[in-house]
Amino acid sequence: MRLRTAIAVVAALAIVVGGIVGVNMSPRRPLLNSVKVVAGGPNAASIQGTWPAPKPKVKPKPKHATAFNVADAIVPNVALYSAPNVPMPAGSVTVPMRPGNVVTNPTWEGLPVVFLVKGRKGGWLDVQVSARPNGIRAWIKASDVKLRTVPNWVRIELRARKATVFHGDTPIFSTTVAVGRDSAPTPTGVYFVDGIVFLDDTSGPYGIAQMSVSAFSDIYQTFGGGVGQIAMHGTNAPGLLGQAVSHGCVRFANDALQQMIMRAPTGTPVEILP
Repeated sequence: MRLRTAIAVVAALAIVVGGIVGVNMSPRRPLLNSVKVVAGGPNAASIQGTWPAPKPKVKPKPKHATAFNVADAIVPNVALYSAPNVPMPAGSVTVPMRPGNVVTNPTWEGLPVVFLVKGRKGGWLDVQVSARPNGIRAWIKASDVKLRTVPNWVRIELRARKATVFHGDTPIFSTTVAVGRDSAPTPTGVYFVDGIVFLDDTSGPYGIAQMSVSAFSDIYQTFGGGVGQIAMHGTNAPGLLGQAVSHGCVRFANDALQQMIMRAPTGTPVEILP
């Protein structure tokens, strides 16, 4: 009886192992690298083998950085170049309220000059400049600035009437905003926060503060005593949030703007989408 039992066990194991070995012969992905059958004798029947370890899950590569390089001017005048040691042609850039291809520090509003750094080559920095045309880049001497980093970036969605602060790919704050009307649209593109001004009269149309952005209106060369520059600012008419009613600026509820200021210091990238 013991012999018949052993034979029956081996036969059953052969069927099971045969099925597994059959899969193992597939050229796609073997389940077993080797199989050994132990049956009969004083020991219980068993199957011994080795299986490939499961592949670890690979996290997708983040689409956005968690740190951005920013350059603060430390000299009174920062010259702009089209390439290292190559002066920018006259008239190729219009720095607000300043002649020539030189950025004067501080700005015409008395604010520190800041650039968003895009790259570096030796003692030169490839930077985005707060000037017309929108999104213009230039080279500056690294010795003219001091570098730092900012951790977040901002996305403004015009159709959705929404502003969101991200850290990498993770949203950390979002709010409803008002954007430019059809006759004075908010310009789309990639910019950066270039100045923050807290206002004495918090009951006015700009609310508690203004966060100027390195984008300029395509409609207004001047506006309200300024140079037609776009800003994120507060409002004294929160009932208009969620609508396209501004002259190009992006309006926030005052408490939401306070949250923005805490998370988006000068130099923070701002992406404005249709």
